[in-house]
Amino acid sequence: MFTETLLKDFVDKQENVKDFSDKQENEDLINQLINEVSQLIIERDSRPNITILAEEQQQLQRKVLQLQTQLEQEKNKNRLLSLHLAKLSNKNSEENIKRKRRELEQDVNRLKYRLDEIFRDNLENLENLLEAKEESVKSNNSYAQRQLEKSKKSLLDSKKVSVEEIEKVCEIQEELTVLELLQEQK
Repeated sequence: MFTETLLKDFVDKQENVKDFSDKQENEDLINQLINEVSQLIIERDSRPNITILAEEQQQLQRKVLQLQTQLEQEKNKNRLLSLHLAKLSNKNSEENIKRKRRELEQDVNRLKYRLDEIFRDNLENLENLLEAKEESVKSNNSYAQRQLEKSKKSLLDSKKVSVEEIEKVCEIQEELTVLELLQEQK
């Protein structure tokens, strides 16, 4: 009778697992269920003066099997939630790359327009700046760094672009390059 009460409580707790949506809570409950099943088995086996009837033992075994099946179902649900979370994360990465690319294009186009009015050759300096920044982020070599500084200096010498504007474009190019590199690694 005591064992049946414990198993009933155990089954009630197992049914509560269905209400959890958070993966960590599911895992905690799964671990708790495993511990409770172990406790029930230990308690059953440690009662020296009480003999469990064969029918009672079969009922307990059926309930344990049922609980183990439910446990496997919850583990599968956790795996599916993990996959769904990974898909959402990947989708957000792609959206971030698109957003950064648009932001960079807008700033570059604005600067190109301003530079085009006065110095057409500064357009090439701006493109060189972006290429040098991208290469600097990817390879972190001194040549790319020198090219980056050279392009910055040329643009600043035109006195049509501020240091802040150059730094902003470089920062956006760096973020975009890092996001693209992360995307390639996936």
